[in-house]
Amino acid sequence: MKLQFKLKIFPNKNKRMILENFCNIWKNLVNSYIDLYWKLPDWELKSKYPPKEFFLGNNKFEWYACLKAWQIVKATIKMKRKTKPFFKKNEFDFYDNLFSFCNFVTKEFDLWLKVYSGIPFRRILIPCKKYRRLNYWLNKRATFSKAIKFKKINGNWYVIVYLNYKPKERKQNTKIVGFDIDYRNGVADSIGKIWFNKEFENLRKRTKWRSYKNGINPLRQLFNRIAKEIINIYQCNFAFEKLNFKGKKGRSKKFRRDYKNVPYNHLIKRIETLTKLEGFQTVRVSSVYTSQTCPICGYISKENRSGDNFKCKKCSFEYHADVVAATNIAIRAGLRYGYQPVVAQAVAEEWRRQGIQPPVECLAVSTPLQSRQGVGLCTLNLSCFKDKTVPRRIPDFLS
Repeated sequence: MKLQFKLKIFPNKNKRMILENFCNIWKNLVNSYIDLYWKLPDWELKSKYPPKEFFLGNNKFEWYACLKAWQIVKATIKMKRKTKPFFKKNEFDFYDNLFSFCNFVTKEFDLWLKVYSGIPFRRILIPCKKYRRLNYWLNKRATFSKAIKFKKINGNWYVIVYLNYKPKERKQNTKIVGFDIDYRNGVADSIGKIWFNKEFENLRKRTKWRSYKNGINPLRQLFNRIAKEIINIYQCNFAFEKLNFKGKKGRSKKFRRDYKNVPYNHLIKRIETLTKLEGFQTVRVSSVYTSQTCPICGYISKENRSGDNFKCKKCSFEYHADVVAATNIAIRAGLRYGYQPVVAQAVAEEWRRQGIQPPVECLAVSTPLQSRQGVGLCTLNLSCFKDKTVPRRIPDFLS
């Protein structure tokens, strides 16, 4: 697994001029090779590296610019774009034989880069500073990759370093918790916990008409914090619905604005990244009728839900609508991937009361423990059901 970090560098005036020259040379080289490769037929672009006869230089720096142009042209053709690309970013790449990391530290800087200067047998030293998150992964035995990228942002120079990290082996954990993401209540899970409702709604309203840059969106920051808390508390597998953002044209203007303002996919991707590092798995299941299906008897009706309240028209089971949707997501993940869904105690008690057998072996939870030890779970003993248990009806689209 590859991680990337952006570090600010502190070059003096002469070193800054060298970086500026490299940036201009890199852009000119990449664009000149783009002009060359754009004229080639499609069958010539199937190879991973450009043919040697199309490389006109004699040093490593120009070879990497040639390789960058080759990748840009291939990506443009793959996306079926007809206009020739033009490289105008203020950045350039260095690889293992053009730079090295120095081991010494000073009072002000704890990381130094020895970088190719363009003059034979002469390299320049560029200081930079690590920060807490980078040190965290280095302490976890992550190693620096053999590539860096220099980038100019708002007049300041940064270096992007890459770390190679081997994730933990997948743990033999069969528990899975379902999550439902809603633009009103934020995130609800199958255990019955609603992670934020008033806080989420107020923050969403305050940031509705604001634009943010450089990843400082408060909603994204809130989702990052929630993702870490979810991983630390539950320590198991997770299930989400496959989000479909199409078909919203017939909705009201207020709904479309509220729906667009929430970074739904950001939380899922963040949890997917963290679960890989911890050795767990994140799966996605169909979102069809998750908030209209009764988790007890399987009855599907649009009339079951009224706002945040869910009441089944067949068995009269009543609960929070978002928790019901998260429970259905967990059950679908259990049916498809062979996991044990973790459900709220109220759902388990309703199965027992009505004598209905769950569609898959489930685990019941009364109160989530706010610690890293995981949640308190108890397996549903199917022998505790009534003698005449009725299997829950499974809809056709789930079987």
